[in-house]
Amino acid sequence: MWLADGAAASTAPVLLGQMLFRMLRASPRYPQFYPVFEQTKATNASAYWNTQGIPVPFNGWSTRERSA
Repeated sequence: MWLADGAAASTAPVLLGQMLFRMLRASPRYPQFYPVFEQTKATNASAYWNTQGIPVPFNGWSTRERSA
């Protein structure tokens, strides 16, 4: 199996991390893991927005992009 020999980790480390994250979220123990993983990511994202002066993070279109 390609996971056993470490090929996935060397070829696509991000993909391996995503697979592990998906498996973790499907676990019935996920609520116990939330503070360890999700809260840290949310805190880091919030700190980045604060340092960049982003008042409201938004992934949609802006009025500048629509009128151009």
